[in-house]
Amino acid sequence: TFCLPLVVQPCPMPPEITNGNHNGQGKAFFTMGMRVTYTCDPGYYLVGNAVVFCKVSGNWSQPGPSCEELMCPQPPNIANGLHSGQSLDRFSLGVTVYYGCKHGYELVGNMSINCTEAGVWSRPLPRCEGG
Repeated sequence: TFCLPLVVQPCPMPPEITNGNHNGQGKAFFTMGMRVTYTCDPGYYLVGNAVVFCKVSGNWSQPGPSCEELMCPQPPNIANGLHSGQSLDRFSLGVTVYYGCKHGYELVGNMSINCTEAGVWSRPLPRCEGG
């Protein structure tokens, strides 16, 4: 009997992702079983698997993930009040929304909230008193 040599294909450089990177930068080659971990830049979150590995076929286990911009949800409404974000549908990190009250009501508390780096609105919310 004789043995045929097993040809193991190296994987190409892992795919780059927009607004993120992987820990395989600077490596010359990638062989079967090697893993690469992706991370996103600040202000972005990872969609998909963070870890890919080099298969015996010379392909990565899956395409690279993507990094989506972190956003805040629609700002909370307050009773008898309005906010400056009513006509917007996207709230990026750092955006400020201002509150005001309907006629006859007075604003109590901070007049604005900010979209924080965690993708949530700062607190506490103001309120409208009177009427």
